[in-house]
Amino acid sequence: MRGTEGTIRHAENAPVSVFACGVEASATEAKGTVLMKNADDLMNYNKSEEKKMDEIIKSIADTGTKVIISGGTVSEMAMHFIERYGMMCIRITSKWELRRLCTATGATALVRLGPATAEELGFCDEVDVKEIGGRKVTVFNQVKSAKDGCRISTILLRASTESVLNDLERAIDDGVNCIRTCCTNGDYVAGAGACETEVSTQKVYRSKSVWHFILFFNS
Repeated sequence: MRGTEGTIRHAENAPVSVFACGVEASATEAKGTVLMKNADDLMNYNKSEEKKMDEIIKSIADTGTKVIISGGTVSEMAMHFIERYGMMCIRITSKWELRRLCTATGATALVRLGPATAEELGFCDEVDVKEIGGRKVTVFNQVKSAKDGCRISTILLRASTESVLNDLERAIDDGVNCIRTCCTNGDYVAGAGACETEVSTQKVYRSKSVWHFILFFNS
């Protein structure tokens, strides 16, 4: 995951608001033309837009939100007010990562820009930006647990070359899928000659008459 959009890099005991949309002023459905006759009209138009954005970001901050997750773009005006109210802002463009983050924090992704309810808010014990392998990543660490228990963990792989890293990733993927299959359905047979090895270690020689019969039949 990438770094944060603003200057705030750390948050603890943080309620999380997740937006599947961008944190920016919504565009109107119908096209229109604004006629401005002088500089005062332009200044008043900008002030009204800033006031509306200030009200939206303030309403989000009033819910106790410390971390804002955006699934789209974050406008400079919105970022200004997010910094003013001391909130961390992170932009995630992948819907798959957004769903995983919602599962990890217990949040609900909102399709509208506005304050989240208590049921829609997520929670994370610690959110911090770290540098791993020369790349800045944002780490969501659940020290205790999320609302319903955090069921997601991240396995970090590092290797000297890209090919070795791909092999490690495939090995981890095979192992995780094997464990998941075993937990889903316990009726399985081990491979790679494990069954044959186990049979050979059992006391199959206790019935000597059987072996005598086999030897006599073969002769």
